[in-house]
Amino acid sequence: MRSLTHPKQTPPSKLLHLAKRWYVIAILVAVGTFGFAQAWRQSMTTDEGIHVASSYLALTRGEHRFDPEHPFLFKYLTALPLLVLQPNLPADDVKLWEDAKPTYYDSWRESREWSDQWIYKSGNNAQLMVFLARIPGVLALVALCWLVWFTTRHWFGNSVARWALFFTALNPTLLAHGPLTNTDVPVALASLFVIWRLWLYFEQQSWKNVAYVGLSLGIALTTKYSALILLPIAFLWLIYTAAQKRQSVVVTLVHGGAALLLTWFLIWTVYFWQSPIHLDGTTNVAINTAADLLRGWGLDLDTVAHQLQWILPTAFTKGAFLTIGSSVFGRSVYFLGTSYGTGVWHYFPSMFILKSQLIVVLLTLTGIGLFAKRIFQPWTWKPVSVLIFLTVAFLLYTSITSKLNLGIRHISPLMPFVAIFLATTTVYMKQILLRKGFIIAITAGMLFPIVTQSTDLIGFRNSIVYPKEMSYQYFNDSNLDWGQQSKRITEVVTERFDGKKLYINYRWNPYAIAYFGTENAKFDPANPPRGELVAVTATQLSSGEYLYFKELEPDYILDNNTFFYLLSPF
Repeated sequence: MRSLTHPKQTPPSKLLHLAKRWYVIAILVAVGTFGFAQAWRQSMTTDEGIHVASSYLALTRGEHRFDPEHPFLFKYLTALPLLVLQPNLPADDVKLWEDAKPTYYDSWRESREWSDQWIYKSGNNAQLMVFLARIPGVLALVALCWLVWFTTRHWFGNSVARWALFFTALNPTLLAHGPLTNTDVPVALASLFVIWRLWLYFEQQSWKNVAYVGLSLGIALTTKYSALILLPIAFLWLIYTAAQKRQSVVVTLVHGGAALLLTWFLIWTVYFWQSPIHLDGTTNVAINTAADLLRGWGLDLDTVAHQLQWILPTAFTKGAFLTIGSSVFGRSVYFLGTSYGTGVWHYFPSMFILKSQLIVVLLTLTGIGLFAKRIFQPWTWKPVSVLIFLTVAFLLYTSITSKLNLGIRHISPLMPFVAIFLATTTVYMKQILLRKGFIIAITAGMLFPIVTQSTDLIGFRNSIVYPKEMSYQYFNDSNLDWGQQSKRITEVVTERFDGKKLYINYRWNPYAIAYFGTENAKFDPANPPRGELVAVTATQLSSGEYLYFKELEPDYILDNNTFFYLLSPF
């Protein structure tokens, strides 16, 4: 009689080990797949074309006239795939390029027009161009998720690292802006890399680690100007390291100077060691303000500019000046039903609540409560805790004091540390609550809002705090409508309004809407075109010019950021 044998079964412990082993890869693959899908499906946002066009021209012409407000290192990566395509140039190429030449002039209008014509009116495949330019952004998002897991595992162990990866991968702000050509997610990646290199310097004060600190700072500063806040963080960390390791002041200063020299070297390299100045009398309000300030100190603007060109590239200095000026003087913002002439201190804390999953808000409040109980206990302050707290404190301070409140994406460098904070809180809470139920609740609370709002994550909202129909009463701009709906607007006009001519205004790209097949024209909000189809953005509804439309019932609402009105002929 033949003996019966049972198939060999894998022990549950081994299955669990295999699951943990493949968990990181599965998450990274899922994030990358989602990112590429978003990159292909979503239309170009308002600022993306400018970033890509400026870097494409810098690579092909060796000068950085367009979009100096955003450094060029990451932007080069977005333009590299387009060098292979060799797309046609716009008809107004020469004129717009020359108009952007003056050093004291903010060439935003010229760069916007050049990029719009280049992508949509020059016979190029716009969708392919935009998708290829977004590939580096998707890769940066995946790299950020991996780096969060990698650093957290080193600092706090595997369990916390897996949860930190989970919270990063399901962060709606990162998922929304990662698959774009903008620099918000790349600067979060670069900033975390700087902090990691600072930590390795703490572990070993070698010249190799000094070099990595300098290069990482250079990468961050040539990705986005907001990374300037990393300089004081690095300086204070060097002092802390010297105190903890009983290192001499001279050695610390030499190390810091060497790192700064490498940072300076990388900045010049990114700008091709070019520093041209073109002075022809053209200025703007910010430049005139700076000139008046310098005159009060007995200095001349032209003289200062010529001296600075040998210290840092002119385009880098100009971009830093424009960016810092915007943060200091601010811009008007509509927030929580009120229009402000400049930023407000509670903007970003409130935006975090409004644009995060409810479970994230609850875990954050719980974590703050737990942290408050332990903050005065000396054993809590291990070196890694000091480094993270120092970083978060500086990032929070600059976000709260900034007068430039354009969107939650501007605090992307904080998001990895939020994920680590949530992960440590979760691991602690898991020990005192029903484990399976707790994990299921967190997973569902993170996933469900992402799935239900995946068609427009830029406009993601905490759906428990307020309904979708009220989003525009809470926030706008890059939090809600950022020009990303051009393709879907055409679908709505075709399917619901029989392809009628569409009247729009400045918030959208008319070239993009025409490219996707919808005839359009601008209109005066004070004199709406009777009997015509009009589209108004959520941001426009929050301004006084469009009060007329707030009193009307829209015929259709797309993702709560595009309102369609078929106006009466009378």
